[in-house]
Amino acid sequence: MYHTFLKASANKKKNTKAEVEIPSHDTFGDIFAAIEPKALHECFAEWVEIIRENISGEIVAIDGKSIRRSKDTANDKNVS
Repeated sequence: MYHTFLKASANKKKNTKAEVEIPSHDTFGDIFAAIEPKALHECFAEWVEIIRENISGEIVAIDGKSIRRSKDTANDKNVS
């Protein structure tokens, strides 16, 4: 049975062009479960610090919400 599966799988790969399969929900779950929260926090904080040092006083909204519904009141125009 295992041999039949491998043969069918090999034939499928031969007959299709280079296809990229989207990982399943379970695969994403396994990956996120393997991430240690403290390590992720440290890496993210370090990444944000690097960005902060390189933007020289500019504001970068990572979530994109700060510009939403913003208005340039001096010129009576929407910012976005």
